Amino acid sequence: MNTRFSDISAYANVCNADIVAHGVDKSAAVGWLARWAGGFDEILTIGDSANDVRMIREYGGATLKSAALSVQALAMRVVEDVAEFLEIGI
Repeated sequence: MNTRFSDISAYANVCNADIVAHGVDKSAAVGWLARWAGGFDEILTIGDSANDVRMIREYGGATLKSAALSVQALAMRVVEDVAEFLEIGI
C-alpha cells in the first residue's frame, strides 16, 4: 500500500493494518495536543505496534508484553496492560 499510495502510511498490526495520512502519526498528535493544551509536566504514552514507535521513542513510552519484540526493545517499560502502566507511572 505504501508504494501504491504515496499520500498514506500503512503499518501492519497483529490482526489489521493502521492507515494514516503520510507524515501523520501518534507522536505528532501527542505533540499537537500538548501544545494546544499549553503543555504538560508529564506525558505518559503507551503503544504496541509499528505506528507507535516514534511516539514511544520521543516520549519515553511503554509497550505491552504482547507487542512485537522490536517494539519492546524501544520502550522504557514493558507492561501487561495500560492499567499496570498507569499504576507504576514513570
